[in-house]
Amino acid sequence: MGHKEDANGGTNLFGEDPDVSKRGSKLTVNGYDIREVKSALQKAIRRGQEEESMFWAREMGESGLMWSLWNRLKVIAVEDVAGMEPMIFVAQASFASTKSSEPTLFAVRAALELARAKKDRTADDYLCWIGDKLEIDGDKSAFHPIPDEALDLHTPAGRRMGRGPADFFHVGAVLVDPSDSYDTKYLDEQKQRYPVATKGADDDGQSE
Repeated sequence: MGHKEDANGGTNLFGEDPDVSKRGSKLTVNGYDIREVKSALQKAIRRGQEEESMFWAREMGESGLMWSLWNRLKVIAVEDVAGMEPMIFVAQASFASTKSSEPTLFAVRAALELARAKKDRTADDYLCWIGDKLEIDGDKSAFHPIPDEALDLHTPAGRRMGRGPADFFHVGAVLVDPSDSYDTKYLDEQKQRYPVATKGADDDGQSE
């Protein structure tokens, strides 16, 4: 069985002290400041610097910081990299590395792939922007109203408005940029089953 993280001083899945960077030395095996190494890793990946990314990942792995390294790589995959595939790859590589005799190899490969990947910081930029907008500027213009299409049969307000399956299938289920593989035959049949109510609709919301 693998090691389990113990908040009272045990080890993580890699057999490391999970808080080594806080409880032990602040330096890596080669004398670098751990905090600076984490920062260097992320900056190298952001800039697409492949060798530097692999170097800093190895430095953390060889310093008994594998747990912290994977946490950082997961954050980078979400914060700085475009698409879902890098996030999935890092998560799978992280798990696989716990079963391997060469966990550093998995982490170095993950760092390399993140460095090579297209970059996108939209989500983190947005969080920084809206945080400052609300907390520093006190500007409420960043708030969004609940859109009309959200008020459907799944919400109390929508039900009070008499919205039912017809509204959902014709309005609430609308997709923008659907996949080419999306088969709409089931939706089309549901739309026929629940036609949009007209001015002459009965009280039950079904058209005459």
